[in-house]
Amino acid sequence: MILIDYSQVALATILTFQRELRGTEDEVKNLIRHVTLSTIKSYKKKYGKEYGQIVIACDGRKYWRKEIFEHYKAGRKKARDASDLDWKLIFDTLSEMRDDLIKFFPYKVIHVDRAEADDVIATMTKWLQSNELVQEGLMEEAQKILILSSDKDFKQLQLLEGEVKQWSPMQKKYV
Repeated sequence: MILIDYSQVALATILTFQRELRGTEDEVKNLIRHVTLSTIKSYKKKYGKEYGQIVIACDGRKYWRKEIFEHYKAGRKKARDASDLDWKLIFDTLSEMRDDLIKFFPYKVIHVDRAEADDVIATMTKWLQSNELVQEGLMEEAQKILILSSDKDFKQLQLLEGEVKQWSPMQKKYV
């Protein structure tokens, strides 16, 4: 299974076209849609035979961690505020695309309110490596998993039993 950290992968792709994100609203939205969808499709083509279907993990709006620690990811907002990019347009477009991915594309999309994609990916990975199908012998072995994200926190999932690999779109290498 290919688990995609939607926001992280989309933003890594989008920001490579930073100069082009200064056109009209429609031009920017079309560019975001094109490069993000092309990236997802390229991952399916490159890794699909070995790892199978794609599951796109999306961030919820209000993270549960922020309720516990109010300054969670506060530095990111400051950096976005200092940027000349239209972050509202970028995030609104990604939200619209998430809805379109659910309705019109052959990918599985998981979007849990109050949870981050990281939470979804960690839960899916742990379950796929140790679920009752494996324990009861209905599956011969845990499923091979490829995590597509530059988030270094996923390294701990690679310690689970079974094959868990991670490709970093930012570094363009396995981590």
